[in-house]
Amino acid sequence: MVSKADLSGRPASKEEVLEILGHPSTWGEASRRAQFHMCSNDRNELTETSKASYLTYLKESLMKPAGYQSGLVSEEEDQKIFENEQKAIRAEIERIERGEITAAPQ
Repeated sequence: MVSKADLSGRPASKEEVLEILGHPSTWGEASRRAQFHMCSNDRNELTETSKASYLTYLKESLMKPAGYQSGLVSEEEDQKIFENEQKAIRAEIERIERGEITAAPQ
């Protein structure tokens, strides 16, 4: 297993990046979860202001979702990441706009 300290001062290979960060197809969900927590209050709930901020983030993510065009996977895998992330982001936008998501999942 490669640690971040092992990479100090040298470029990382694709394999090392994948080992440390995981597969790019998992980055979108992790990014959305982190952004939700940054937007939410201390009870992990969205206020009207933070809801608008999170929706802005999601809508901007539709153009280039996390994990897309990372250069770590084939063009075919990259296209699948793009399509899957777009579906997930659109679904999350719709759930928030319908008021189904107001707090972080437990």
